[in-house]
Amino acid sequence: MQHLVLIIIVFMAMSISLEAQNPTKSPVLLTSVCFLNLADHTKQGNITFTDSYSFKIGDNDQPTEVKAFRAKFTDLNDVASSLSDWRITGFPAQTKFHVEFSWRHSVGWNSMRISTRDYAQVTLVESRVEKQ
Repeated sequence: MQHLVLIIIVFMAMSISLEAQNPTKSPVLLTSVCFLNLADHTKQGNITFTDSYSFKIGDNDQPTEVKAFRAKFTDLNDVASSLSDWRITGFPAQTKFHVEFSWRHSVGWNSMRISTRDYAQVTLVESRVEKQ
C-alpha cells in the first residue's frame, strides 16, 4: 500500500513539474469581421441566412484547409481570403474550427460565430444594407 501511495505522489509531482515547464497558452483569436461580398439580388431579396465553413489551424496559427460546410450565398475564395489574416493561438495545430456568417434581411451582416470543441466566440455586427 505504501508503494502505491509513493507511486501516486511521484506521478503527481512529475505531472506538476511538466505542467510548470510547459504552460498551456490561453486561447487567443486574432480575427477581423469578414464582410463578405454578396450578389445584388441576394442583398435586395427578403433573405435571412447563415453560411458555414470549416477550417483547421496550421503550424503558423493561421486557418488552413477552408471548406464550405453549408454555404449557399457566399464564396469559398472570399472566405478563405478573409480568414488568411486571422491568427488563432492556444490551440494545437490541426484543431478543426467552424465559422458561421449570418445575414439578416434589411440589416446586413449581423453576426460571426467561431467555434471548436469546448470554445465559441460570437461577434455581433450590424452592417446596414446600402440603399440603392
